[in-house]
Amino acid sequence: MWDCFHPQHDIEAIFCLSQFSYSSKPACGKAVRPEWNETCQPPWEEKDLRKKLRDAAAEVGTQLSLGFPVRPSNRPDFGEEATQVNLPVLASHEAADDPHRLAQLYVNANRTEDGVGKRRFWNGDWYRWEGLAYRQAADVGIDAELTRTIKEEFDRLNLVERLGPVIQQADAQAERVREPRTRKVTISLVKNVIQALKSECFVSSEKSTPCWLDEEGSFPANEFLAAGNGLVHLPSLLEGRDYLQPLTPRLFTTLGLNYDITGMQDYLWLG
Repeated sequence: MWDCFHPQHDIEAIFCLSQFSYSSKPACGKAVRPEWNETCQPPWEEKDLRKKLRDAAAEVGTQLSLGFPVRPSNRPDFGEEATQVNLPVLASHEAADDPHRLAQLYVNANRTEDGVGKRRFWNGDWYRWEGLAYRQAADVGIDAELTRTIKEEFDRLNLVERLGPVIQQADAQAERVREPRTRKVTISLVKNVIQALKSECFVSSEKSTPCWLDEEGSFPANEFLAAGNGLVHLPSLLEGRDYLQPLTPRLFTTLGLNYDITGMQDYLWLG
C-alpha cells in the first residue's frame, strides 16, 4: 500500500526523514521533501509524517553511518548502477539521560570543523583550546557549559516527544492526555556526566606538553611553536624551508605567542 517507503522503491524518503530527525530542528518537519510524499500512493498525512519524525528523532545513542546500495525501481534517474545511501544508525541504544551520551553531545559541540576536540582533561585539570594554544579552564566553567548542553538536549527531546499526532479520544468528555514534561537537569546528573566527560577528554598523565594527541604529527611536537599565523616548525625556519603549518588542537601545548612569526628576524627577536 505504502509503496514509497518500500526499501526497494524509495529508501531516500526514509533517509530524508531519519537524516533530518537527527538534526536539532525537528519542528521544521513539514518542509522535509514534499515532492516524494506526493508520489506516495496514497500520500502520507501530516500527522503520520510528524509521528515518523518524532519516532526517529527520539532515538538517542552513539551514532554510526552505514552505507546501503539502493536501486529504486520507480526512480529511473538513479541510473543502472546501485546508489550508495548513507543512513544514520545507532551503535548502541542509550537512555536519554545516559551520562556518556550527554558527554558526547558536549564533546561534539566543541570540535573544530575537521572534528578535533577542543576540551582536554589532563593531570586532574581541564584545558580549553582557544585557537592558539590550550589554557587551563575552571571546573565551574566546564560545569556551566555542560549544564547548558544538557538542558538544550532535554528541551529538544521534549519538543520531539510533543510532535506526535494528537491522540483521538473515544470519549469526547475524557480527560485530555497530559503533554510530556521536560526532564530536569539535576546536580547528581551533571556530576555523573562530568565523570563521563573526563573519560571522553582524558589525556594520560604520562604525556607532557607539548605533545601530539590522537596521532603523531609531521615532526616532533617539541619542534613547534604556536604563533598567531600558525604552527612554526623551528628547524625548518632556521634552515630557510617552509616552516608554517595550520594551528590545531591536536598539538597539546599551553605555550603560544599572540603575534605572527614571518621570518628569522621575528624568531631572533624572541631571543
